[in-house]
Amino acid sequence: MKQNDRVMKTYFRDIYDLLPCSRKEKRRLIDTIKINMNTYLEEHPEATTNDIEQYFGTPAVIVTSYINSVDSKKLVKNLRLRKTIKRIVVTT
Repeated sequence: MKQNDRVMKTYFRDIYDLLPCSRKEKRRLIDTIKINMNTYLEEHPEATTNDIEQYFGTPAVIVTSYINSVDSKKLVKNLRLRKTIKRIVVTT
């Protein structure tokens, strides 16, 4: 299960990196996914990484679902803020 733990860590990191929202919102979403995933793994202890991705989707699919469910004004605001922060970090 060690290898699966490493894969899951990468899985959640990919989701975190792709989400266009605040850190607080990212943590909330990741925590919700982790709870659901732990429940799934309790019910299916023999589940492989492929089983998990088939059930929950790839990180890109999860982020796409999030983007489609968020109000467009909120999404644009988050993207602008993210872009501004990146510019500040690059110039310093």
